[in-house]
Amino acid sequence: MLVLVLILVGGVLAGYAFGGRLRHLSNARVRWWWLAPIALGIQAIPAPALPGTQGDLLGVGLLLGSFGLLLVLAAANLRQPGFALILVGVALNLVVIGANRGMPVEASALRKAGAAESVEELRDAEGKHHLATEDDVLLPLADVIPVPGLRLVLSAGDVAAYVGAAIFVAFAMRRPARRGRAPRRARRSGTRR
Repeated sequence: MLVLVLILVGGVLAGYAFGGRLRHLSNARVRWWWLAPIALGIQAIPAPALPGTQGDLLGVGLLLGSFGLLLVLAAANLRQPGFALILVGVALNLVVIGANRGMPVEASALRKAGAAESVEELRDAEGKHHLATEDDVLLPLADVIPVPGLRLVLSAGDVAAYVGAAIFVAFAMRRPARRGRAPRRARRSGTRR
């Protein structure tokens, strides 16, 4: 969650760099925006301890459901700047999680990120996240990108979605176009009678 906050702050800083103002964010129109907090809330739900693989399947099912909601949200807003990248990022994560019954996390990336203790925690884990093995597929798209300062490991899908979110914030901070008035140049070039 911290990385999302940092990405949004980066989007705000980029918005200011291009002459935008934070107050213009209130003019941004995101269709079905309420799906985002629901999806992120679902991801935060810990999988219940059920016997056998039922708990793991429920955890993965919740994760896939949350990414499905984010996919719908991104598709509904494709005309907005940045949402195409968000859609690609969410789709990449959804495919990797679906193919591997959870998101594989590369042990070497965890060590490079300064989170070596997580290797042991994930060694026997199944469900939402698990240590990557040779049985996993699409590993280049899994959690393999270390972020040492934050002790995190991201996927290519995470990076695409976060960059898309920053682009959306930066563009939404621009001055909204005035409606109902012709641009000044068009009014001047009108023919006089």
